[in-house]
Amino acid sequence: SHFKIDRTNGFSLKMKYDSVASGFGFSYYFDPSNEKHKELFKPGHYHQAQIIHNDELLMTGFMVGQSFSDQPVKELSPVSGYSLPGVLQDSQIPTDLYPLQSDGLSLKEITNHLIKKFPFKLEVDPDVSSLVNTVYEKTTASPTQTIMAYLSGLASQRNVIMSHTAEGNLLYTKAKTKKEPLFHFVKGQPNTKMALKFPGQNMHSHITVVKQAGAKGGNAGEFTIKNPFVPFVKRYKVITQSSGDDNNTEQAARNALSSELKGIILT
Repeated sequence: SHFKIDRTNGFSLKMKYDSVASGFGFSYYFDPSNEKHKELFKPGHYHQAQIIHNDELLMTGFMVGQSFSDQPVKELSPVSGYSLPGVLQDSQIPTDLYPLQSDGLSLKEITNHLIKKFPFKLEVDPDVSSLVNTVYEKTTASPTQTIMAYLSGLASQRNVIMSHTAEGNLLYTKAKTKKEPLFHFVKGQPNTKMALKFPGQNMHSHITVVKQAGAKGGNAGEFTIKNPFVPFVKRYKVITQSSGDDNNTEQAARNALSSELKGIILT
């Protein structure tokens, strides 16, 4: 059954491009005598919710958190949730999907195997299809590692972004960047405040990814990428490539640089 909520207070929606979990929240007058309210806001039921604005579907997710209070003054009850694939950041690999080691499987094959118990599917952007379908010689998850942490680690070696669709499916994609700026900020624009944050302590001039040769042979790899926003002072970072082959070392380095540049925030 469906229940439409069109009168809320303090509704918030935070869309995150490079995350499986975009969040939403709102406050609502809970009526304990209303059977629909009792079912809708019952803790632990994790009802699915669609966020719709002007007939456009923005997000499909789970209602995750509820809070109630009883006091002389009537008070709103807050509700929070996140997009459907957000469950991957809270779930480890179920034991009936073991073994944890995957040999000769692609990111697409590994992902489809690990999400088969959840109410969403995988979609792949054509721009990263070849990367997602390339096999890993050998990769192993940790029993205590979340599914998202394991998959995002594999995806980062290929410079593939984990995201989600408005319909609530898991999405592998890449940033749609152009050489020309997407937007120009000029004097006189209608805003009340702008802020730019540059996290210099977390930035490096040179980022090097190294990969050891595999036990069954294979080539060692090394690739260094320069950060264009740290042109003068030498600040070095070295990371290891945990999966993939030496052909993916440059992709892993570009992903590491992207992670640093993501820290530059314009608000």
